[in-house]
Amino acid sequence: MFSLKKIRDTKGFTIIELLIVIAVIAILAGIVAVAYSHVTDKARDTTRQNNITEIQSQLEIFYANNNYYPSLDNLNDSTWLSANMKGLDSAIFSDPLDTSNTTLEAGSGTPKTAQKGDKKYAYDATGCTTDSDGNDECTGYTLSAYLESGSTYTKKSLN
Repeated sequence: MFSLKKIRDTKGFTIIELLIVIAVIAILAGIVAVAYSHVTDKARDTTRQNNITEIQSQLEIFYANNNYYPSLDNLNDSTWLSANMKGLDSAIFSDPLDTSNTTLEAGSGTPKTAQKGDKKYAYDATGCTTDSDGNDECTGYTLSAYLESGSTYTKKSLN
């Protein structure tokens, strides 16, 4: 006959103990995955805000030198950018979720703001006229990016 003492003295883990450890590890892994997701969302939102702020800074420098803001067509033209805004690389127009896109989205309203799911930054130039040399000259703009936190980050012209 088997003795209970002999069974209890055996070394090792029971199935129940192993299942409990596996469940605890799975719960911790789930918590880490969710936390990591939020960290990467915040990092992309910070990148978007920095990009919009950098674009605004370069637009204000351009305005200080030329007394007008460029049109959307100008900003989406790499030749125009390299000739007129040497400090602004078109790669800055890339949303972190769509790095292949290096253009701004057209504004279609006053102002056009980025919407949920947009992977482009919106640029709405206002008061645009064409001068005698064929240059588009605008009096203002609104820049915006949709953030994964659910809000829209917007910057407007300072003049």
